[in-house]
Amino acid sequence: FYIVHGKSVTDDFLTEQENAKGIKYSDIQRQLYKEYGGAPFLDNEYTVFGEVVEGLEIVDKIATMPTSRSNRPQTDIKMKVRVL
Repeated sequence: FYIVHGKSVTDDFLTEQENAKGIKYSDIQRQLYKEYGGAPFLDNEYTVFGEVVEGLEIVDKIATMPTSRSNRPQTDIKMKVRVL
């Protein structure tokens, strides 16, 4: 699974994603991606099924870990997930 850590994107990147995936972002979607960030490369590929409601500082720490070329952490990160 992915934990998407907010990283703003540019209009150029969104246009690249539209062309690659055959989709069209609305003006509001573009605004939100630029303001709050996200992972548009996952659009039409994955479904959002949760939200971090506490412990965001841990997500921030995970985001700083060194990653491989495939964007996986170089060292496994163990976590406990609770479904509410």
